[in-house]
Amino acid sequence: MNTAARTKKMVLTYAAAFLLLFVMHSVHSVETYPFDSGTYWTKGYAFGMEQFRFTNFQDDVRGYLYPFLHYILIKLASLGIGTEQINLWLFHSLLYAFLFVKLLPDFLEEVFQIEISYFPRMAFTMVCAYFLKGLILYPLSDLPALCFATLALHNYWHLTQNAKPLPTWSRCLKGFKIGVYAAAAYYIRPVYLILLAVLCGSILYSIVRRRNYALAFAALGLLLVAAPQSAINHANAGTYHPAILTYDSGDSLFLKQLGWGISYQKYETTLDVEQWGSPSVYFEDQIGKRLVEKDGGFGSYWEYIQFVCRHFADVACIYMKHIFNGMDLVFRDVYIKNIYAPRFFTQFFHYTMLFAGLHGLSVFFFCKKWNFAQIGFCTLYLLPVLLSAPTAVETRFFTALHLLFYLSGCMALFKKRGGVLEKKTLLRNIAPYIGFISLCFLFNSQTFNATGIPLW
Repeated sequence: MNTAARTKKMVLTYAAAFLLLFVMHSVHSVETYPFDSGTYWTKGYAFGMEQFRFTNFQDDVRGYLYPFLHYILIKLASLGIGTEQINLWLFHSLLYAFLFVKLLPDFLEEVFQIEISYFPRMAFTMVCAYFLKGLILYPLSDLPALCFATLALHNYWHLTQNAKPLPTWSRCLKGFKIGVYAAAAYYIRPVYLILLAVLCGSILYSIVRRRNYALAFAALGLLLVAAPQSAINHANAGTYHPAILTYDSGDSLFLKQLGWGISYQKYETTLDVEQWGSPSVYFEDQIGKRLVEKDGGFGSYWEYIQFVCRHFADVACIYMKHIFNGMDLVFRDVYIKNIYAPRFFTQFFHYTMLFAGLHGLSVFFFCKKWNFAQIGFCTLYLLPVLLSAPTAVETRFFTALHLLFYLSGCMALFKKRGGVLEKKTLLRNIAPYIGFISLCFLFNSQTFNATGIPLW
């Protein structure tokens, strides 16, 4: 297929994905944004509608960038260009269609040296639209941060692993964009600090040992995006430190989350406050809760390390269950309207996609030879997920891993040779499939039964 034909197919696929997501927004027509989503949206007004200043923004746990993007949408509406609601729909539809159809498939194509055709890309978008409904409809930071992180990794791959020589100006521009995108991911969602830190270390190594001097321009991109946060911190906290000051009532927010991660297996948010009694739905871990009560918790990171060492086997089991619960997407809505609503089909479909994704990934694991670069980039992509695993997990914290499984599953389902639906492969996988689905429902029941929520 020539370049013009490929471009035409990509444009048509992207247009179809954009239309699907925009229609999804218009059908659901979300007008009120509760909890975190409402905070992210209303913070957009904080920059000043009459006289804009970055230093007008103030928040103890969030970066400035995602509310700033909302400010742009709100400002456009105030100038008569669209409405706030439609501007958000357009922004989400354009960005997420790009992520699902173009960015993530292209990134995996280059890293793993595979080919992802247009039909699996569109199927992947449809699967994401179904399972990630809440993340798509509400102004939450998970998908935008993931998009910028993937852009940073994609450009980093081009600059360090691409065999095709690039002009000097192109290499410098890519280096600059790596800094911009990596910093943007962090200032949208603070958990991406770990990706930013490791990426900076890797860039420094490439500059010193491999003399890839174009990567030095990443520092300029990083400084450009960090400058407003530094100014905000100086105005509100008297320091020019560029980091997001993630403190809750003077204590480290992440340390608190580590404490919650021992006592709670999972966390959901419900709008059904009358029936449930609270918007917070905690799935307790009885073993972890007893350990915390016995030791009295921990007030510092060193005490946390000591706690883990004392109860290593128990904590390891707790965190293994966290990984399943993070992957166990039970509710499509981030804000659950009826926590007792039937959810069997969603669970069954989700477990099926996870099985198909495991099949696709296992074929790659056992039939391909991995190199250090592939392992390194996979690790970088999943670092924020790994950092979230010890906390009281929400399924949206595992979105990067969900997307990897969904895309791999769509490829496996529609692969012409050796795909899941091929007769020989299908017959061979029936027993493992039934066993996998049964285990998933069993593990799910162990988490939900403790809260009094029926299996389905």
